[in-house]
Amino acid sequence: MAGIFISYRHEDSGGHAGRLYDRLQARFGGEHKLFWDVETLQAGDDFPMRIRETVASCCVLIAVIGKNWLSAADEQGQPKLRNAGDWVSIEIRAALKRNISIIPVLVGGAVMPRSHELPRGLARLADRHALQIHDANFDQGMNQLIDWLEKSLGFARQTRVSDRRSAANSLPESSWLLERPPKPVEPAAAAGDKKLGKDGLVYQWIPAVFEYSRASPGGSGFWIASDLVTIENYRRVTGTEAALWGIGEAPALLSYSEAREYCERIDGRLPTRDELERAPRAALPPVLLASRTVLLWTSDLQAGSAFLRAVLKQ
Repeated sequence: MAGIFISYRHEDSGGHAGRLYDRLQARFGGEHKLFWDVETLQAGDDFPMRIRETVASCCVLIAVIGKNWLSAADEQGQPKLRNAGDWVSIEIRAALKRNISIIPVLVGGAVMPRSHELPRGLARLADRHALQIHDANFDQGMNQLIDWLEKSLGFARQTRVSDRRSAANSLPESSWLLERPPKPVEPAAAAGDKKLGKDGLVYQWIPAVFEYSRASPGGSGFWIASDLVTIENYRRVTGTEAALWGIGEAPALLSYSEAREYCERIDGRLPTRDELERAPRAALPPVLLASRTVLLWTSDLQAGSAFLRAVLKQ
């Protein structure tokens, strides 16, 4: 049974929904299932049937609402929410009918719709207490959402890092030393070392530096691609075309879900901002050099699409 169902519009809040899923999967994934269509549905699944079955059995529905959630229109210019076949409307109507916990999560500066702005079958959504998550305070907002979900699902509160530190300080020094996690082991690599990744790109080793110990998970160095992922790289790794594609050797402009899928298939991840700053700049083709701004995916970027410079997991 899917305990948590994430409802959202791809064009309105796809990036935010992906970030929510990653954080919630890390907290609840081992104990409760989560449903996010990009991650959960498999090739060949009956989409309508899976959606209906999952909404009918979930405990909590998270309605991710961006600025265009209410105003989104179909090809005829009609509001999608008033379309009987709109899946976002179907998901929320079903959850309201079951009277389960529904948490509206407002992202990207969105405001909660009022009851008179919603179709009759969705009007009661306006009565649900919403949570505003700002990009600048994403972690704080996610901690509050996790607290709400723990109460809704009956989970014990997860110990925060600050809680663990306080508990450690109250123990005798010998006991605290026994509980202290081991320091990360630095891989047998030196600055300038290079190797081929599963995607055929060359990855270079960026060693750990004391003042940048927060730049990479675990405080260690990292392997980062020397070049941006191209259309051909993406096609070879995923077996599909990117939604925003161009010439084969040109850098691929990817959505959040596409960038995340690519990284997972090569045992990689999105870089952090600090890692991109520490790494030597990747070579850019003339068409990108002429652009004032070149967006690269990072673990905290909020954008509809960007280029990718992957980092390998260790």
